[in-house]
Amino acid sequence: MYPISSTSIESLPNELLLPILEACAVPSLFSVCKRWHHLLASEVMPSLYKQIGKVHVSQGDINKQAFILDRIYKLESRLSETAKVNAIFRQIFTLASSLSPLEFKGKTEE
Repeated sequence: MYPISSTSIESLPNELLLPILEACAVPSLFSVCKRWHHLLASEVMPSLYKQIGKVHVSQGDINKQAFILDRIYKLESRLSETAKVNAIFRQIFTLASSLSPLEFKGKTEE
C-alpha cells in the first residue's frame, strides 16, 4: 500500500473527505482519521485558502487577500480558514448547480 501524501489529500474535494472523516466513529479508524482531520485543519485548508486569495488578489499580503475574500464571499472575518474555505466552496457549488445545462434544457427547448 502506498502512503498518502499531503498533496494527494489536498486534491480531494470536501465531498470525498467528509465521509472519510465521518467514518472516524469507528474506533479502529479513529487515530487515522484524527491525523487526517489535523492535516486538513492545519495544512490543507489554510494552504487552499491562501491559494483562493491569490486567485482573486495576485499581489499583496495575506491580510489584504483575506479582507477582499471576506467581502467577495460575504464571510465573517472571525471564521477559521477551514470554515471560510467550506463556505466559499458551498457558494461556488450552489452557483455552478444553478448554471447547470440540465437546468436550462427544458427552457431552451420551450
